[in-house]
Amino acid sequence: MSFKINNIKGQWKTLVDEWVFMKMFQDSKHWQATAALKKPWALWVRSHLISADLRIRIYKGMILPILRYNAGTWGLTSSSTCTLARLHRNQLRIAIGVHWPQVITNADLTLDAKTDELPTIILKARWRLFGHALRLYGNVPAYAAMEVSYAATRDCTGYRGRRRTALPSVLCGDLKKIGRVLNPLEDVQDSRRLAQDRNDWSSLVNDIE
Repeated sequence: MSFKINNIKGQWKTLVDEWVFMKMFQDSKHWQATAALKKPWALWVRSHLISADLRIRIYKGMILPILRYNAGTWGLTSSSTCTLARLHRNQLRIAIGVHWPQVITNADLTLDAKTDELPTIILKARWRLFGHALRLYGNVPAYAAMEVSYAATRDCTGYRGRRRTALPSVLCGDLKKIGRVLNPLEDVQDSRRLAQDRNDWSSLVNDIE
């Protein structure tokens, strides 16, 4: 009985730790992107004096890089991704000058801003970085760490309860969309051979989108 109670406590601690980390990450990105957006606030307030194309270019050059910085290494839950995507859409509305009572759909918003939704931007960054890691030599620390991670997935029995959301699990979830897997080490080796051809790798990423 005590073993079951301790096991339940351990699972709850894992969930709480993950939630706290995700919350801190969301808040950090929110503060950084919001602070960056407020610096050129006169541009957004006097939108009638500046063309929409120029405002979008300024947003993409000054604010969006801060919001998506290091996005290729993120292993976010769906909830965290949706939270950051909502922030991205709010900032795009400010950049193109859409304020209440004006409304615009999400599809029209990304079309007018000539950009992708933030989840798509993160996905592309994640797979671009993964492709770079697969093309590295085997003795490079980034590739060695990835190899050890997937080898442990194959050889270890694991633990009870839900697995933590991390970059390897997110990559596996992306591949499941097109009916492929990336759990055993042999699948990583197959992906490494595919990544050597950048055109084939780009086609794979397009299929996942």
